[in-house]
Amino acid sequence: MRRWRILSGLLVLTLVFASRASAQTHWVATLVGTNESPAVSTPAIGQFDATLNAAQDNMTFTLTYSGLVGTMTQAHIHRGGPGVNGPIIYWLANGSVASPIATCTDPTPLGGGCGFNASDFNDLQAGNLYANLHTSFAPGGEIRGQITGATPVGPQTWARMKALYR
Repeated sequence: MRRWRILSGLLVLTLVFASRASAQTHWVATLVGTNESPAVSTPAIGQFDATLNAAQDNMTFTLTYSGLVGTMTQAHIHRGGPGVNGPIIYWLANGSVASPIATCTDPTPLGGGCGFNASDFNDLQAGNLYANLHTSFAPGGEIRGQITGATPVGPQTWARMKALYR
């Protein structure tokens, strides 16, 4: 009986820690010219790596890039599926900003502060948001990547649960 209570208590703790560990979500995109619509011939490449908090009202990110043909002018998150150009919904950088760019998404034209609209979460999950880096060479965007959920780095939840019972 005592053993059952201990195991039950451990299960409850496991569920609490597992839900806390999954409260934030991790998102990534690989930016290349061929993802642009129309495609852009460029040697440039970029990586967008972001974390959305549990309240879904703040996204922090790091955007790295290299090999741009033109000078960077802006970086954004747009609404649109693969191959579909869409409106800007978040500002990532304005002007020629050196790589890496590490800050938070801004739902206003830069200067309005950090933010993420929870109403955009369904489009984020569905892969209907993309990161785009604009340059003097390609004003509509030199490199682009669809934002997708990332596989968490480190032990998976089941591995943690099993380890508790060893």
